[in-house]
Amino acid sequence: AEVDIRDGAAYQAWVTAAGSEWGGIDIFIANVSAGGGMGEDAWRANFETDLLGTTRGIDAALPALKASGSGSIVVISSTAAVETFIAPQPYNAIKAALITHAKQLSQALAADGIRVNCVSPGPIYFAGGAWEYIKNNMAELYQSTLAQIPRGRMGTPEEVANAVVFLASPAASLLTGVNLIADAGFTKRVQL
Repeated sequence: AEVDIRDGAAYQAWVTAAGSEWGGIDIFIANVSAGGGMGEDAWRANFETDLLGTTRGIDAALPALKASGSGSIVVISSTAAVETFIAPQPYNAIKAALITHAKQLSQALAADGIRVNCVSPGPIYFAGGAWEYIKNNMAELYQSTLAQIPRGRMGTPEEVANAVVFLASPAASLLTGVNLIADAGFTKRVQL
C-alpha cells in the first residue's frame, strides 16, 4: 500500500496498521528524502519529508517497538550531514538534524529495550538515481566526486542495505547511538 508521508495522520495510521497486520514491529527503518535543492521550497520539502517523515514514523512505531522488547530503529542520513558537500543546502542540514535526533533518541529509548542508530551513505550509484543523473548531466561533478573516493567507485544500494541489516539485527545488540558511515572512504574526517 502506498502512503504520502507528508500527510502526517495518514502516515502514522499506515504505520500503526502495518504493525497490527504483521503482529508487531521489531525494526523500523526511516529511509525517506526529498533530495537536494536550494531555496525555501527545498527547505520545506526536506523538513516535511526527511525530518517530519522520520519523526512521525518513529512516533507511530514506538508502542509496537516497546512491546517487542528488542526494538531497533535505523535512520538513514547522509555523509552530506557530516562534511561540507557541494554547497550549503537544506538536505545537508536536515540530514544532520536526523543524526542528532537519533542519538538523543538512543539515550531516551534505551530503557525500553529500543536501539536507535543511523547509517550515513556516501555517493550511491544506481540506475535512475541521483548519481546517474549527475553522471549524464553534470559530468565534471560526477568525475570530481568519484576521484575523491579512495575505493575508486561509488556504493550500491545493496551495500547500504547490508549496513542497515547489520545495525538492525541482534548481531549489533551492543550498538546504539551509532552513526555508521558507509562511503568507501569518501569522507575525510576522523570520527572520534
